[in-house]
Amino acid sequence: MIILFNLNKYIGGGETILIQFARYLKREKIEYSILSQKENSFIGEVAQKEDLSLIDWKFNDDSLVYVSENKIINLRKYLCSFLPNKKINIFTFCFRDLYNSIILFSEFDNNIYISHGFYHPEDDLYLTSFFGGKRRNVYNINLCKELHNGSAAIFPNINAVNAIFKGETKFTHFYKEGSNIFPLIVDRPSTNFRYGIDEEKNAIICISRFVSFKIGAIMGIVKYVKRNPKYHLNLIGYGTYGFVIKIYILLYKLKNVSLHGRVSPENLFQIISKCNVGYAQGASMLEISKYGIPTIIAPYSRLLDIFNGNFKCLGVYQLKENFEYGDRYFHPNDDSFIDIDAAFRLISQNKEQIQSNYGKIRKHFPDNVFNNIIKYINSSTIRISQLAKEVKKISAFRSICRNIYLKIFNSKLMILSYIFIN
Repeated sequence: MIILFNLNKYIGGGETILIQFARYLKREKIEYSILSQKENSFIGEVAQKEDLSLIDWKFNDDSLVYVSENKIINLRKYLCSFLPNKKINIFTFCFRDLYNSIILFSEFDNNIYISHGFYHPEDDLYLTSFFGGKRRNVYNINLCKELHNGSAAIFPNINAVNAIFKGETKFTHFYKEGSNIFPLIVDRPSTNFRYGIDEEKNAIICISRFVSFKIGAIMGIVKYVKRNPKYHLNLIGYGTYGFVIKIYILLYKLKNVSLHGRVSPENLFQIISKCNVGYAQGASMLEISKYGIPTIIAPYSRLLDIFNGNFKCLGVYQLKENFEYGDRYFHPNDDSFIDIDAAFRLISQNKEQIQSNYGKIRKHFPDNVFNNIIKYINSSTIRISQLAKEVKKISAFRSICRNIYLKIFNSKLMILSYIFIN
């Protein structure tokens, strides 16, 4: 049995992959279940709508490192009734749920194995930035190495490998595209629509969450269309830093930026089909590209990049030979980054090549990826009980400090968001 474990409520790349994975497992009649929250979450909503197997996480806490042992014991008792007496392979999509799995299932028998998908380049920094420090970083590095040694680490491209193992050749030389690197997944197009690159709509589509490591890149394309008013930007997304975009639009009275907010996956095509250039990263980039639309690769950004007047990109997806998803941070001195204007010129100058490279997207279709991922998950030799020694819970004092900090931080952002949304 495979358990797909993800407690995020929002729609992101990892959550989309989980749903695609569950659909594939159901179609192939492979025993599985999703462990996630049923209410007020994207995963729970889709799982109920499509009758996907779901174990409801009936607890308010999504991170067990801050939870008392009594609550964890009650959670174990609750989950016992859903777990069959056979080998179980748990697959996680972020480090928080890797921790959750270890804390939760390490007390069970030795028939529970773990695999982890590294879908974020800073996954290993979980808990290190504010409360964990160097000691926590050592725990996380050890976890990554143990997962690697037990054939339990799954990466979508070589950038993710380098980000996690910091260029250590002992690990980075092991991973090769086409063997043990498994690309991000995107569903096949739901329509026969195929974009004709000679169309001149001057309409750009950007799909992204408005979070700290993406908002700088979003502002990069917003500023670009401000300087180039012949383009119209359709911006789909939501998140904590949405007010930054709203302030900028109001300040400069931009008429060529449309904010569409949260759009359900089944309704995305209605907007995508009206555009002739994409600007995105990760799964969103693939969602646009699968319709043949040339897509500019937006990198990760730092919060200060919202003030950057010359934010750059990583070129055009269809013109890249490797799996480049924009999953690395923008650096002005790195020659692999180019001006957004240069990316538009590449599209204009390489129309035939972009059209001929449409087949590249097929490498990301579920049937071409999930079968290999399942084989890798089933080959994991890492029992969860082996990893228990690597995970240390947060002290009660630090837990209290964290809650106070988050309440103050979120209240400030809520006030700003309210001012500029209403």
